[in-house]
Amino acid sequence: MTKTVAPLIEFSDLRRIAIQYAQDASREQWSDYNVHDPGVTLLEQTCFALSQLAYQSALPIRDLLTTPRHSFLFREIGMFHPRKVLEGQPVTHSDIESWISDCDDIESVKLTPRGAPFPGQYDITVFPTHYTSMQHEELTNIVRIAFARRRPLCTALNAVHIAQRVNVTLAGQIEITPGTLPETVAAHIYHVVFDMLAGLDSEAQTQTGATRRQVYDAPERLSNLNHNAKLQTLSLANELSAIRQLSGVLEIYHLELRLPDGSKPLPANAYFFHCALPDELEIGDVNLNRLETAARQLLQLELTLNGVNLPLDSTIIHEEYVRIHAERLAHTHHPILASDWDVMKPGRPRVSSQSHVDSLLPNIYRSTGYEPDELGSTISQYRQAINCVLESINAALTDLPDTFQANRVADFSDPVVHRERIALLNYLIALQGVEMPNNFHTGIHCYRCTSSIHRFEIQWRLNALDILPRAQSARGIGPSPNLKEHGGFLSMLSLMCDLDLATVPHTTPTLKSYGLKVAPNAPLKTMPTGIKIVPIRTYNLLDLVPIEIPSAKPFDAAQLENYSPFVSNNTITSKLLRRLSDPDCFFILPAKEGKWQVVADLGNNAPLWYITAFSRDPNTLNDPHEDARRCAARLRTTWRMLNRGSESLHLIEPVLSAGNDPYPAYSADLVLPNWTARCALENYRNYVQSQMEDHAPAHLMFKLHWLSVDQTAAFQALIDNRATSLDLHIFLNHTAVSTL
Repeated sequence: MTKTVAPLIEFSDLRRIAIQYAQDASREQWSDYNVHDPGVTLLEQTCFALSQLAYQSALPIRDLLTTPRHSFLFREIGMFHPRKVLEGQPVTHSDIESWISDCDDIESVKLTPRGAPFPGQYDITVFPTHYTSMQHEELTNIVRIAFARRRPLCTALNAVHIAQRVNVTLAGQIEITPGTLPETVAAHIYHVVFDMLAGLDSEAQTQTGATRRQVYDAPERLSNLNHNAKLQTLSLANELSAIRQLSGVLEIYHLELRLPDGSKPLPANAYFFHCALPDELEIGDVNLNRLETAARQLLQLELTLNGVNLPLDSTIIHEEYVRIHAERLAHTHHPILASDWDVMKPGRPRVSSQSHVDSLLPNIYRSTGYEPDELGSTISQYRQAINCVLESINAALTDLPDTFQANRVADFSDPVVHRERIALLNYLIALQGVEMPNNFHTGIHCYRCTSSIHRFEIQWRLNALDILPRAQSARGIGPSPNLKEHGGFLSMLSLMCDLDLATVPHTTPTLKSYGLKVAPNAPLKTMPTGIKIVPIRTYNLLDLVPIEIPSAKPFDAAQLENYSPFVSNNTITSKLLRRLSDPDCFFILPAKEGKWQVVADLGNNAPLWYITAFSRDPNTLNDPHEDARRCAARLRTTWRMLNRGSESLHLIEPVLSAGNDPYPAYSADLVLPNWTARCALENYRNYVQSQMEDHAPAHLMFKLHWLSVDQTAAFQALIDNRATSLDLHIFLNHTAVSTL
């Protein structure tokens, strides 16, 4: 048989084999293989580096990813935080139940669909913890907020029911084994019964941790217990097997849960049972005789040894119960072996430093070792030469991460670097299962100049990388208007289409903030008399060409009113709004006395409108030509902002309507205007439609509506009148609304 060759991971083995290879390769040309030879020094350094790589690669993954202080630095190792990656969306009813059950003062919840007439609507029954002091209204608000944070798209919460607590007393007779503490056995029995009433399987909880079904499905609370209304008892016949397996229990003669004497019939709505410990008394009276009588009534569990009743101390039972509960919680929440926490093993250096290299080199080659005078200068020069080579290699490697830095400033002057940057970001995004769309010739850059487009292409991909983990994990999560949170689908759609999500109940919030509105037949102002544009010749026609200034800031409402003499009664048409965002709308002309004037070409062969003029100020020595250019650029930026600010994306879910009116199952409407400069482009509309189809959850139906100016006004009127989502849905689908 061929003998298996062991891997060469030790320094001595690597050195021996490497020298043998050197002898075979050099033959007579190199005969000195002693430690003082510089070639052997290089070989030993290489062997040490290889042995360190082999040693470190054999370490556990936990050691490789953690710091010497046993903590994870996610940014340094290029990983997302687990809370960011594992924040999944609810898929099943149990997922929603588990999310809400994690709230404080809630033991578990039960999610119930309302049925066929109301698709997507749910009722939730809440089982609070037995120690909660919250009122029903507080618990209801907590549940509604928790549901809103993880609400699946096209679903709604109808009603929240708080289950009523029904106290019961454990009664029965049990024979125990000799040598066991009666109070300990009683505490174990109480704990098993309590777990059974809470919907938990005690045996599973102590060994492997409760499963989803065992934790959140609580059938014993509602149906499994056989209720004898006449005798006011609850049978535990189906649960006796778990009690028989307890240590110290020999035989169960009788065991049941008893309702309080004179209690009323159980309520028709949801309820849950709570088995009170013997010392859980509401001490409202200091009468010791009454307390002793109440304790004897509550302590109806009898433990016998050889047929003789054993006295039980309720205080010791309570102490043992707390100890058992703490013990089981520790086992449930920490099912990890102790060895899993041993991150730093003895003799495992995390970081290789120069001291390790020197420790394995001959003494004369060490940086702090003995160097004779004759050999010292030669060795120092040799080490300096090696260091120069290593530093040059390190410098080249140090420059590599600069390409991969997320916050790196892109160099738009070099098209090669720009293309490489985009290609790298596309690759990183593709690794997460998303392909960036080709947005050229789609009209998405309608409001940007060339340099702004280049910056957008980089920042667009960086934003996609930033929101991808949550957007992918919460793809089917619906928005929460009250919490100002949006689901993953809407976040991805708004990012890919460069749209703003509607956070205020208004279709044109930016126009409204400027005191403007769009109307189909808004008239223009009459040209003022006495103002006449008299251009003069210029020797450089390029001075008249409007240029883009990406840093130009938009005007505020008062400034825009001064620079918009053609607007009448703060109302304009959609056609004029689109024209004002055109690069050719505003330009500059020279005038007499060295002035430069800003004019507007509103189209349709209309006469040019005089906006303003700039002249040289002897105090500031300003450049009127540059002032006019910047004014034209700021006007163009302002009207582009007003166009884009009117493109808010609205989501209408009929299921969110209050009431019992029928509505389509699992459908929603997306609303955008068709009268802005970008949304009027057919290419952009097709692009938005394709992105909606790519990112929408497959089990839901979305319909995209493009509203005209009149339809937008009618839609806004419904919102102002507090119309329900169902009313908005009916308006969108039964009115002459343009759709793709």
